[in-house]
Amino acid sequence: MPQKSHRHGLLRILIAAMMAFVLGACTPQRTPTPPPATPITALMTPTSAPATPTSAPATPTSAPAPTVAPRTGDRAGSPPLAPASWSDLTRFTQALRPSTQADLMAAQPPLHYQIEIRLDLEQRRITGQEWIHFTNNSPGPLTELPLRLYPNLGYSEPVLSIKRLMIAGAASQPRLLAENSAAVATLTQPLAPGASLDLYVEFEARLPNEGGGNYSTFGYAAGVLALAQFYPTVPRIGSAGWGLETPPLFGDMTTADPGLYDVWVTAPTGMILVATGITAAVTDNADGTTTRYFVGGPQREFNLVGSRDFEVKSRQVGDVTINSYYAPGHASGGQAALDWASEAFGIYQAAFGAYPYTELDVEATPTDAGGVEYPGLVVIADRMYDQAGARGSFFEIAVVHEVAHQWWYNLVGDDQVREPWLDEALTQYATVLYYDARYGADGRAGIVKSFNDRWNRVKSSNDQPIGLPVASYEGGAYGAIVYGKGPLFLLALREQLGADVFARFLKDYSAAYRWRTATTQDFWDAAETSCACQLDDLFAQWVTPP
Repeated sequence: MPQKSHRHGLLRILIAAMMAFVLGACTPQRTPTPPPATPITALMTPTSAPATPTSAPATPTSAPAPTVAPRTGDRAGSPPLAPASWSDLTRFTQALRPSTQADLMAAQPPLHYQIEIRLDLEQRRITGQEWIHFTNNSPGPLTELPLRLYPNLGYSEPVLSIKRLMIAGAASQPRLLAENSAAVATLTQPLAPGASLDLYVEFEARLPNEGGGNYSTFGYAAGVLALAQFYPTVPRIGSAGWGLETPPLFGDMTTADPGLYDVWVTAPTGMILVATGITAAVTDNADGTTTRYFVGGPQREFNLVGSRDFEVKSRQVGDVTINSYYAPGHASGGQAALDWASEAFGIYQAAFGAYPYTELDVEATPTDAGGVEYPGLVVIADRMYDQAGARGSFFEIAVVHEVAHQWWYNLVGDDQVREPWLDEALTQYATVLYYDARYGADGRAGIVKSFNDRWNRVKSSNDQPIGLPVASYEGGAYGAIVYGKGPLFLLALREQLGADVFARFLKDYSAAYRWRTATTQDFWDAAETSCACQLDDLFAQWVTPP
């Protein structure tokens, strides 16, 4: 180990101090939904179930013209036609890099959303409609279909409401479950594996002016619009059926299959909107609004952030544009976020495989979390943008942590409710790679020490395996175990396999499960394949319950 300079010694202290907080806060404070031992509802279990920056849009070569305002159908009859083609998907290639356009077919996304919304910021209201093309990718027929209404969590009255639902052209009356966060509809006939159906939904949402149940990721506050999960969403079905339990009011609430998204947003002219995917077209309307058409996918969800005041700094990294959006007066923080994200992007892409999209956006929002990840977009708490000069700060850690989730959560999916370590521990390990590359051995040592410090807070009194559902951890144990002990397991695995074999394993694992949803067993099997060895003892020591 080289002799520590004053700069690196200070960095190590900063990292150790900040990471004790970061490991539970910057890691997507969207901690997974708590999975009960027996799902609260066995609904829809298969009957044979086995165990160019967005603020400067480019014009697409083939994309449907955006509608000026959401359209309404004949309420007594059929729903209105979807605005874009379900079969011609060439428009989605513009959001993908030339080298990753094969992902469009390889992902085989079982969901395609077409969404139109109108934002009334004076009334703090969203009115919208969506068309969903859903394919049953489970092994058994489905008799029910749920839509998740995640913004309702944390509120006594619904924030997001379904006003009309039609399935395969027929009206449906869903029942609400899980504290109004799930609307479940009965299908008129079972949907066979591989078969598809179309849904039409009219919905409304009110925009809170303060944080709700998911770290203020949905609302309109301080002039910033944050619309995470603003639309009714089809959740992922696992081998045990649909997970419709009520999530905790923190952490990751969603587990989703990849989908394709056509989204038209009509908002007051002058509102700068940034979203997952790219801006494909813009139309100014006569009523003082502007309609933007976003296209993106494959991706596991859609998010939209906006402000009249956003400023942006951009950098080209190969054929990917990285954008940093921030509030006036925070130019130094915006520049720092751009620098950190750009460097982390290069490190992670070399280690884990090709990033799929033409853009990556980093946005300052009033989130209560340190940061939250979405496909092609991460949000970072704007309160930290005055920490731009602090190397090893919470701000830096939040940015590089969330960038790593582009690989571990979006490209390689996992059940963030039941097996959160699969993305959170890997993202923490990615942060080690960043600090090692940027600050050398002392930076790496500081980050690893912070993992140990975090774990040690519960190690003697409440140590648990890392491979449990979120609901199995109490108090500070979740952050200590998943974000502290989790990356230490990966370092132990690297030591046992050898650094070169471990690096190849992660890259091969990422490639094998690209656009799929991996499990702990999948990770375990892939690790043993890479080393041609047995890892039962190591996984029993760290990951699996006795």
